[in-house]
Amino acid sequence: LLDEDDDTVEVTDAETIETFEGDDDISGGTSRDINPSTMAAESSYQKFLVFAEQRSGSRFLTDLLDDHPHVRCGNEELNQKGASMNFKHSSLDEYMNMLDDTFERIYETPTPHSPVGQSKVVGFKVMYNQGVTHYGKDLMAKLDEAGIKVIHLIRRNKLLQYISFASNEKDKHIKAGNPDSKHNAHPKTKEEAELIRDEMTISGKPGKVLPFMEEKTEADTKVSNLISSYLDSENYAFVDYEDLSDKTDEEMARLFDLLGVEAQTVETQMEKIHEGKQTRSYFKPNQQEALKEALEQSQYSWVLDGW
Repeated sequence: LLDEDDDTVEVTDAETIETFEGDDDISGGTSRDINPSTMAAESSYQKFLVFAEQRSGSRFLTDLLDDHPHVRCGNEELNQKGASMNFKHSSLDEYMNMLDDTFERIYETPTPHSPVGQSKVVGFKVMYNQGVTHYGKDLMAKLDEAGIKVIHLIRRNKLLQYISFASNEKDKHIKAGNPDSKHNAHPKTKEEAELIRDEMTISGKPGKVLPFMEEKTEADTKVSNLISSYLDSENYAFVDYEDLSDKTDEEMARLFDLLGVEAQTVETQMEKIHEGKQTRSYFKPNQQEALKEALEQSQYSWVLDGW
């Protein structure tokens, strides 16, 4: 949506909470009975999920995971066409069936470095609003019983998460109105990143930015508490995007240990969209000072280090 007051994107994903894109109800199909204790044992590979919020750096993480020769990691698979599900009207067993089918589909889809049959570990990312918070503790208990590992990614700097989210939404809106251009949420060249980064100005109204940051902080805390309360400590790991970016080899070694594969140096072709640009320059000049003052008086004052 556009903010008519300043012609920038209204940053809200409230309409997408607890529904998959497309909101197609596929719950009418035949449901298979699941015995969670045998889900992992029946497979020849270890299963895992990456829990994350939008624009938290999750594609960076999944690319790194997928670069390991014995790991196949998909992306936002539950948001793919044909995989949508209205889980408000679906049971947890039906949701678990869909997860299991997705694991199998990814396992059967080869990549140049992971032919079919070579992957020892298979996983994909699931956003909070794709069943994680909806099924909550019951989902965590099922995952733990099935031995499915969980990696929880958090982006500590919520201001940069806001910038990434708002910039991405605005770029989508701009490109939608131009048939000669295509939105690219995950650029793989410096030139592609510059097309999104340069000349990008978003709303810096404190009444918009701070609530976004607070909402994301609350969501991260809720999911972290669910994981630590209902999963065995050997079945999950927390990772911060900032640590992953600064200490990639160290953090990936820790995650590979969780997944039971040998640590290797892995890489991604992705370019960081907002690297090298001062934070304040994303916001309209007449909004920068008010936003800075609001941040100084909040729990997020530390994010001004890169202001």
